[in-house]
Amino acid sequence: MKKSLFVFFTLLTISNIFSQTPYPTRLTNTYCYNYNLPLLYSNFVAIKKPCDGYKYYVENQTTLELDSLVTYGSVAGRITNLSNFPGANIQYGTTYKVSVRTWIGSSSNISAPAAVDCFVLTPPIPTTKIQNSQCDAVLSEIYTPIYADNVSGAEAYTFELTNLSTSEVQEYEKTVPTLRAFSLANFPTSFVTYNTTYEVRVKVKCNGTYGSYGTICNISTPCGSELEEAESGTTINYLHYDAIFATPSNCTNVQDYQFRYRIGDFPSTTSPYVIATGGTEATENAGDLSVFLSDFGPITNFPNSNPYGKTYRISVRVKADGVWGPWGKEKIVYTPANPTVKLRDGEYPVAGANQCGSSFNSPYTITSSSSILAAYNLYGFLNYTFEVTELDGSGNDIVTKFLTREASDFGSMSRAFRLNMIEASSPAGTDGYWAGTNNTTFRVRVKTNLGNYGEACYIRIQSSGMITSTKPYPNPFNSTFSLKTESNSKVEIYNMSGQLVESSFQTRNLGENLPTGIYFIKFNGETIKVIKE
Repeated sequence: MKKSLFVFFTLLTISNIFSQTPYPTRLTNTYCYNYNLPLLYSNFVAIKKPCDGYKYYVENQTTLELDSLVTYGSVAGRITNLSNFPGANIQYGTTYKVSVRTWIGSSSNISAPAAVDCFVLTPPIPTTKIQNSQCDAVLSEIYTPIYADNVSGAEAYTFELTNLSTSEVQEYEKTVPTLRAFSLANFPTSFVTYNTTYEVRVKVKCNGTYGSYGTICNISTPCGSELEEAESGTTINYLHYDAIFATPSNCTNVQDYQFRYRIGDFPSTTSPYVIATGGTEATENAGDLSVFLSDFGPITNFPNSNPYGKTYRISVRVKADGVWGPWGKEKIVYTPANPTVKLRDGEYPVAGANQCGSSFNSPYTITSSSSILAAYNLYGFLNYTFEVTELDGSGNDIVTKFLTREASDFGSMSRAFRLNMIEASSPAGTDGYWAGTNNTTFRVRVKTNLGNYGEACYIRIQSSGMITSTKPYPNPFNSTFSLKTESNSKVEIYNMSGQLVESSFQTRNLGENLPTGIYFIKFNGETIKVIKE
């Protein structure tokens, strides 16, 4: 019986609760009458009523989009903010109608609407600026990230910079994470300089609309320098001659420039840095704006003692007033895996005068086969090989000879030779194959043990100016004969019957295929008798 009475009164109580009509409510007076929210998601509060919770309705008065929220507790449930109503399209500078109803027992058992409509107004798009820690500060690196104060709901930030030295103005819009951060790398290279102050303003886009620019802050770049063409790769074949230049620093009291490299593809590498200490880099010099890859030597400073076939990331810094500034942006430099070399062509005056004729018809002229010809210095070489081809009067190949000179024997002079050294009786001899030759054009190519042949150069030995008779030697001959001559014209050989039996532009090794007998040579208007035994 007691159990039945308990069930009866329990059901009666539940029935009374669900039959109870909730009290109407609305936002408090503070928030109800066109309340200007100080922040987009500032709280607003409903009038407290005896209830189990509240149900809010928020309607965008521009788009009429509506969203709702059920809260719990007569005290805790009466506080909320617009962040809980995304379906109402929460935007800056917009009016929202906020309705509140109480509920008891179930959120479906709600009160009637209040007699008064309440409205809250979101603030206009807020302004922002550079964060305090960087405002009016000197950047530690020229491309240090710079942050603006965060704005909730921002879709984009636009940063306006004014170069106070030139008054030039540039803007950059950031639309990808992190939205509120930028660096000077986002601006044109010509706009970014060291030791310069920039005025910075920031504005924010929310819901497709930009607000106003905020408070001005100044940022200053440190004392430093950049390498020329810092954003593009450069290939360097001649490590002694291809200079890498830094831009002059606008800092005061500059004392020196220092260069470093590390090996690896951009942008990540774990290889150590190497400082240039060779050449002019060994001493402090405020005017030394360039470095050569050879200045990073000795060659053992390069991985596997080989500087070729690698990617270098080179940067520079400036010493001013006794203090080194930060390292600048890295420039990418490549070296070929098979470096080439050629006779000096005048491109690098420091290496010496041009000795490279561009074609058969435009050869470089030397006085004799004893004239010294020199190639460019290829860093790290062990030997030089010279390929020399004698050409006839029409530019056709006659004969090709080779000469290799080892650094272990000749040192830096391995890159120089004379035509009369080829096939000489000794390594330093000058009685070689072309000894005494005149009026002859040659094509010369050069290579080292490090790589391939470079471009061909054309060389011509000019006439000595002496008028001498052509002389065959030996005469008589039993194998071949050659002509001692100042000319290089066509050679014709006739037998005793007047038949032409041999014709050549070559003046050496003639008559090899002739039978024994008497022959007549016609050359440069002369007729000379020779005998083959």
